Amino acid sequence: MFFRQAIVDRNKVQPAAVLLLAVGLVALLASGVRGAKVDEVIIDGNRFFSEGRLRDLMKTQSSGWFRSRPFVQRNLEIDLANIEALYHKHGFLDCVLDWEKRRSEEDDRVIITINVQEGSRTYIHQLSFSGNRRLSDAFLADKLETAFGQPLDVSSLRSDVEIISDLYGNAGYPYARGAADVQRDSTGARVTFQISEGPPVHIRRIGVRGLKRVKTSVVLREMTIGPGDLYDREKILDSRGRIYSTGLFGYVDLRLKAEGADSTHPDLSVFVQERPLRWVGLSTEAGQDAEYDMTTDLSAEWGNKNLLSTGRKLSFKATATFRVLTEWENLNNRLELTYTEPWFLGFRLPAWVNLYFQPGLKSKGRSYRVQRFGGEFNLSRELGRSSRVWSTVRYEKVDIFGIDPEVAEQLRKLSGERIRRYVSLSGERDTRDDVFQPARGSLSRFSTQFVGGPLGGDDHYIKAQISWNGYQRFFSPAILASRIKLGWAEKYGHGEEVPPDDRFFAGGANTVRGLAERSLGPEDSAGNPLGGKALFLFNLELRRKIWGRLGSSLFFDLGGVWDDPFTARFEQLWATTGLEAWFSTPVGPVRVAHGIPLQKDLRPAKGRWHVAILYAF
Repeated sequence: MFFRQAIVDRNKVQPAAVLLLAVGLVALLASGVRGAKVDEVIIDGNRFFSEGRLRDLMKTQSSGWFRSRPFVQRNLEIDLANIEALYHKHGFLDCVLDWEKRRSEEDDRVIITINVQEGSRTYIHQLSFSGNRRLSDAFLADKLETAFGQPLDVSSLRSDVEIISDLYGNAGYPYARGAADVQRDSTGARVTFQISEGPPVHIRRIGVRGLKRVKTSVVLREMTIGPGDLYDREKILDSRGRIYSTGLFGYVDLRLKAEGADSTHPDLSVFVQERPLRWVGLSTEAGQDAEYDMTTDLSAEWGNKNLLSTGRKLSFKATATFRVLTEWENLNNRLELTYTEPWFLGFRLPAWVNLYFQPGLKSKGRSYRVQRFGGEFNLSRELGRSSRVWSTVRYEKVDIFGIDPEVAEQLRKLSGERIRRYVSLSGERDTRDDVFQPARGSLSRFSTQFVGGPLGGDDHYIKAQISWNGYQRFFSPAILASRIKLGWAEKYGHGEEVPPDDRFFAGGANTVRGLAERSLGPEDSAGNPLGGKALFLFNLELRRKIWGRLGSSLFFDLGGVWDDPFTARFEQLWATTGLEAWFSTPVGPVRVAHGIPLQKDLRPAKGRWHVAILYAF
């Protein structure tokens, strides 16, 4: 009553009451700060899941020598909910958890015991569908996570209902709805997906809103669905992605709008918001040249992403290189013109042409000037959402003015001014869920390059590469990553040799860890790597997070480089193993690795440390 009177009756507040209230608040706060610490967490009754698997889901952990962990009942309740959800996901629908707390030998510490009653596991012994006429039972069953003979997972049932809606949406029935009915008995569960298909829907018209400088035809040509077509949710999403890929819009949205009571023939409206379509830029960059102490590049660029309102792109860039500090001198100038045609010859074959011209200047150290002219033509084609192929043709010409033509040709080759012309074909299929830190999917790539031959130039050789990277969950949350890569190059015709820049190298942080960079393969008399014309690389890595953004990896690397692929032998391959620690950042992991060679008879090696950004593959 005293506290109530002291708080309610403001005119009769006593100093003693205020003092007593303050002391009580301080004591309450102190008790919260000095709450009990977790001495030990005991998990009892678990049979199906290991104790380590359950502890990975928990915030409540035992205190250690260097860290005391406070007991927070709310965190423990969340931990129990997570463990219970894990059991339910694997078919233990009757799993029950409870906990108890008791004092340890130390007064300010408690021991938490979690009791797990797993119960029996429920399996699906019957899976059926009702109400489906447009899509067959076999087609639906093949697309769902829920399957005959598997443990019953209630969360999968909810996601499967959404999958059914998406499948019907792709088949022209956007109003289809589904529900899962489960009946359990002593032997298992019977699951029935009840489907209401609704009427089929056809697109009546397509309109575009929000355009200011871009023509309507630029948007409509990216649509994979048209007037009169059956509604297809996947095609609508694909159209949205293709409109985004033009680079002309910062916002794209597609909506259905039915007029009157006819909901089976709606209009499809495309809402867009244009980006800035022209740009002007100035930049400077400092560096060091092989012949000069300090150089700087000054660049100016102009571009238009929407040439003639058609989505074509044109840019022009001028760069001047100067010698600075010790002496001022204009060393080189370069002009570049780039044109992009998004629909080459009326097909969705993005093509771009890059032309460059370096007029060349006389320097104080030489009386002649080297002039370069060249360009590239690139043509690409998407093969679905995850695959694409592209081809490139490169041509260049180098002329030396100011000296006799015969002497100029010899001087060009001696100074390393080589002319390289080629045709290449490349492709990739990328199904990774994340570019920087993938956990699922794969990346396959191939490339072939035909240099010289009828195109002319100084180099004449063929080069081919193929690689595959795979990623999958391995006793979650660990990730098993693997890579295999093959490479081959060989001269042909009157070519002298494959140039060093296009040879294969291996060894180091991104290929075979535990060895020095580029240390595998042929060497000169001084021990410098020469590179090879054949490459084999295999990597296997088990990645796992330890705490927060910190993780570690156990790796095995195997690789070899040879000058002649026909002399390659399996026993010549170098194998290494080791550990890697990494820390995740927004731009990818930063890692520190130490590898140890497994062979001791090929050449002396004691292992090596590596520091790098991004995973090795």
